[in-house]
Amino acid sequence: LAANDATLIDLHVDTVHQVLAHGRRLSGRETEVNLATMRAGNVGAALFAIWVPARARDHVAYAERAYGAFKRMLAETKSAVVQARNAAEIRAAWAAGKRAALLAIEGAHALGNDPERVRVWRARGLVALGLTWTNSTAFAESDVDEAARRARGEKGGGLTKLGERLVA
Repeated sequence: LAANDATLIDLHVDTVHQVLAHGRRLSGRETEVNLATMRAGNVGAALFAIWVPARARDHVAYAERAYGAFKRMLAETKSAVVQARNAAEIRAAWAAGKRAALLAIEGAHALGNDPERVRVWRARGLVALGLTWTNSTAFAESDVDEAARRARGEKGGGLTKLGERLVA
């Protein structure tokens, strides 16, 4: 990739889940976004989401396995896609002719009930964290749960006390 290419950034990719749950590969063609589709679509960077199913028995352990899948996914591209943590690292990847992968978490189940775990993820390169997904977490109520609660005439919602600590 040349620095002056009109390179796109995909702000949400579910490939990590496909790698973890189905053994698919970023370098293959069996994921929704893969190296070939990134090249064809001139996608120079993407936020690869780690998502933890609410029904998972141990949210933190599942997130750890997903992070392992993220790292394996990058390793098997033989450096064609490298992790970036900020705009400067994205530009450095592009200057080297590579694509950038940014780490995101979709729904804060990955933190368990510990807002301090965000520091572990930041050290790993986390650049985006969604507090909820289609269900609530210990940190915030999702819009789906909020709508059901309001339909029952109940009050509440938004950030929990843990969520306030996490955001702070």
